[in-house]
Amino acid sequence: MWYTLLRAQGTRFQNIHLGGSFQLTPVKPSGYCDYVEDVEQGKGNFTWPYVRENTLTVLPCNLTNPVKTENRSRRCDVGGWEKKANYTLCDYSESTSGDIQRLLDTKITNVKEAVEVSRLLTEVTSGTMTTETIGMASQAITQIVSSANNPDISYNTDVARNLAGALGNIQSLDRDQLANEDSAAAAQHIVKDVEAYCLDLTGDDQGTLVNYASPDLQLAVVKKAPEENSDIFIESNPNSDTGILIEYTNKDPSDAFRDKVEVKVPKQLVTPESNVLAVIYKDKSLFLTSDKGLTEAEFNIPILSLSINTVEPESELDKEVIFSLTLNNTARRKPVCVYWNTDDNRWTTEGVEVVFSNDK
Repeated sequence: MWYTLLRAQGTRFQNIHLGGSFQLTPVKPSGYCDYVEDVEQGKGNFTWPYVRENTLTVLPCNLTNPVKTENRSRRCDVGGWEKKANYTLCDYSESTSGDIQRLLDTKITNVKEAVEVSRLLTEVTSGTMTTETIGMASQAITQIVSSANNPDISYNTDVARNLAGALGNIQSLDRDQLANEDSAAAAQHIVKDVEAYCLDLTGDDQGTLVNYASPDLQLAVVKKAPEENSDIFIESNPNSDTGILIEYTNKDPSDAFRDKVEVKVPKQLVTPESNVLAVIYKDKSLFLTSDKGLTEAEFNIPILSLSINTVEPESELDKEVIFSLTLNNTARRKPVCVYWNTDDNRWTTEGVEVVFSNDK
């Protein structure tokens, strides 16, 4: 074994000869910042070479065409590169990335800004999306949802409707775009954030807070009183033993699902302040990504998400939550009840069971 030291442009290499092959390994010289690879969201991958400490490095954004590009900059301090490089002048790799990044860079300080940012996000997500832009959209929605913690902003029905629109756009994406594991995880995060935001809407009105519908998704947030002539019908009667009755009836005769879903919720889970959120996911793409999931052929109804903001009951429920469903596939003689575990992003049968099926 033998080695030599080669020096070129301030960089030292260790040249090791092993079994007739050569391997060049860069060794950082003393007093230099190390070679690093960096990723700027929406703008791509960048590299920074070895440079002397206490210097400001300015390089073209696009090294393959340095004449027709703007510059990026980063300072090399004693001990290493500064944490964040300046990529402000660099172009976005695609227009959607740039549009979403500008929304991420927008500071939301009032309700008007929250409404406008959420509206623009709905427009952006209506176009072609990639794994990266789905992840960026998820970050933007999280940022909008977090802004509601500001007492000057709080929760807003226009924002909720816009977020539902963005969720509807993600829901209707081509399935290949959701097949990527990172895309699926980001999409599931969007589901959680949008549903949580809509559920926490405040208002004294007795009726519908938000009603949103698209070809693949239908969402309704109702406070106590029902809304007439709606596909999602929610009846809340605190004096009844049931507490809440949720009904969903599909009015589209071309759809394979034409019957009603009823959900009976115990009175113990209902308070005068309760909101009820019901979401119908007619396209099941968002929920077919887990390796332990089900195939679309195994679903007999659209996916129903039902949430109630409530207090923890002081005792065990005296009545169960009961779902009454009409199955499409009557050839399946042994139906199975499942629910989506939001922690593991998979379907599970734990805690639910089929009580009765008449196979009709």
